[in-house]
Amino acid sequence: MLFVIQVVIKIVSALFVMVFAFAIGFGLWRLMEIPLRKGRDAIFDYVYVDESGNARELTADEEEFLSTAVFPSDDADRFIKSDYLELTEDGRVAGYIQRRRLPRGIRVAPAEQWDQDLI
Repeated sequence: MLFVIQVVIKIVSALFVMVFAFAIGFGLWRLMEIPLRKGRDAIFDYVYVDESGNARELTADEEEFLSTAVFPSDDADRFIKSDYLELTEDGRVAGYIQRRRLPRGIRVAPAEQWDQDLI
């Protein structure tokens, strides 16, 4: 009987340690996952990368498209990149990417400034 109690105590202790480790790991992951947005006007998680590798904020129409679009099967791959250096199916560099996936040296231009530069 004493042996069974010792085994149960070890199992409960191991489960407690695993839950505690998971909670700490999840908390640390969230700290790294959610970028600190102090001093930034942007609240949207995605930016647009053009053919030359420059990034810019999204316009209101683009934000609405990414927020409401339903991509059947793998069609999202044509629009949303999972890595900055990834090419689209047609071999282009341009596409939408999560802000946190941008390399640290890439500055994000405002959407309004981007539109003016194109004129």
